[in-house]
Amino acid sequence: MAATKAQTKPAEDFGQMNAVPDARRLTRRSLLLATTAMVGLSALPISQLAAQVLIEPLPDQTVIPPLPHPAEEFISSIAGSILAVAVSDATADEKKARFQALLIAHAHIPTIAIFSLGQFANRLADEHRQPYFELVSGYIARIFVTHSSNLKGRSVEVTGSHERSEKETLVHSKVWFDSGRALPVIWRVIRTDVGFKVFDVSVNGIWLTFQQRTEFVSIIRKAKGDLNALFAFLTRNG
Repeated sequence: MAATKAQTKPAEDFGQMNAVPDARRLTRRSLLLATTAMVGLSALPISQLAAQVLIEPLPDQTVIPPLPHPAEEFISSIAGSILAVAVSDATADEKKARFQALLIAHAHIPTIAIFSLGQFANRLADEHRQPYFELVSGYIARIFVTHSSNLKGRSVEVTGSHERSEKETLVHSKVWFDSGRALPVIWRVIRTDVGFKVFDVSVNGIWLTFQQRTEFVSIIRKAKGDLNALFAFLTRNG
């Protein structure tokens, strides 16, 4: 009896060991069925396959370029006019008159003029504001005439922009010359009640309005705060 019991226990252990291969065979059959199903699906038409596995159609991959910023369109519309004056055969006085007309139409001269006074802005009397604004526009126009040879490019390319605030945008551009050289120019554009206006221009990294403020403030300081010294300077050089 003891020998019989000794023989039955190994038989039970053997059966338990055989259960592992059976499970492996079951797993292989499952994999085979799954693979067969996948092969069968791949043989179906695309429409049926999409319906069975609920695959959504791919979205349209067409890339639509963004519309240019309105400030970019504004600069594109006026930059050509500036180049046209620069390359014209007009006399210096005629160029000055044309540049000044463009400045009055497209630049925010009152803001530029007041900014250029720095800490002395509160000394500008109301009756002197309009004459001062005219002097400033004439002075800037004369500077454009003096440097018009540097503006004789063949075209202006607006390359992009970014908004600094709700009312201020920097527009990046390049002035292209016949030699193939490109001059980077950045326009500081402000939004006003009457549309976009230019507040400042950076050429080769130099902001003209900031440079002008340094010059104006220096003149006023040397005159011990007398704005008439600045008015006289602008009259002589405008």
